[in-house]
Amino acid sequence: MIDGLGARVTGPAELEQIFRRLRADIAADDDAELEIQANAMARAMEAAAPHHEGTLATTVKVIKKAPRHYIIVAGGAATRKRVKRGRKPVYDYARADEFGTVDMAAQPFFFPTYRRKKMTLRRRINARRRARIKALKL
Repeated sequence: MIDGLGARVTGPAELEQIFRRLRADIAADDDAELEIQANAMARAMEAAAPHHEGTLATTVKVIKKAPRHYIIVAGGAATRKRVKRGRKPVYDYARADEFGTVDMAAQPFFFPTYRRKKMTLRRRINARRRARIKALKL
């Protein structure tokens, strides 16, 4: 017999029920931690964004697509400008800042911040999962 989650486990059905609850709890914890980390990453991207035009930092946003699925975006309507030449009539200058152009050196802010923060994000999620599992005292 295993004592877990305040109840005695007498067989495989009860153990499966404990694991089902544990998966749901971990998914909820993951979602909460991902939201915290995505917002922290977005704030770091805002701080790293070039401020020469003033609008790029304000366009960094976190979008929740589904549980445990967050997307960070920058640019959009506020940073799109009409171009004189080229195939497309408008160009998002957030991309020009990130990658540079023929006339302008790159001022990367998005991907360097992502690369710098992604391991911290993974470590914090894994630490939260381990804490949740240890709290079971199986």
